[in-house]
Amino acid sequence: MKIAVFEDDRTFADKLEILIRQFTHHPTTINTGVGTEIINWVTNKARSAEPTLYLLDIVSNGKTTGFQIAKQIVELSNSSLIVFMTAYPQKIKYNATYKTKAFSVILKDAPSLEAEIKETIALAEQVFLSKCLYIHFGKSETLYIPYDKICFVESIKGTNKLCIHCVDGQYVIRETLKTLQEQLTPFGFVRCHKSIIVNKSNIRKRDKSSMTLTLNNGASCPYSYLMKGGLDGIE
Repeated sequence: MKIAVFEDDRTFADKLEILIRQFTHHPTTINTGVGTEIINWVTNKARSAEPTLYLLDIVSNGKTTGFQIAKQIVELSNSSLIVFMTAYPQKIKYNATYKTKAFSVILKDAPSLEAEIKETIALAEQVFLSKCLYIHFGKSETLYIPYDKICFVESIKGTNKLCIHCVDGQYVIRETLKTLQEQLTPFGFVRCHKSIIVNKSNIRKRDKSSMTLTLNNGASCPYSYLMKGGLDGIE
């Protein structure tokens, strides 16, 4: 994985450099605040298949904006993830216009900046290693959830929605259980009930008397007798 930074505030750019080196062995390939330099690098990089994480400042002192660079990245490469950086969160609403499908947004003055950088890099590595579930919302938003964070997925009765229960929260999406099962099965997930897919690696306990599973997030879910075969070996 390569990491490219577009940031004209050299103090903040140097801070990013330190954090990136702290949280990953991947060095920053380019760190510049000059629009032409980053665009030329993006153009040349498109010849390579190596995935790149882009950290782009939305507003710069020059004529080039992070949105313009992101648009060019999307046109040239599919093996990239775009993270916008800004001190003005209201600017993010323009992302849909450029259809860049931003991977994440980092607020420069956030008190949790260090944690955000660490989490962003870790998740990007998971995505590039194909260890994440991709959920698309419309044309401009994509949700990435590492497989090992998912405990179970259940269909919400009376709707065409699913609830993804994770170790650190949950997400409600509009999708069919069958479609998600096809994506998750190769990664250790099994259908344990007509309305539930469970991650075997996140099962803490199996109660055969009550036909329930306790997951690593503390939640529990039922499993059916007809579908218990996929749970063999779990006590």
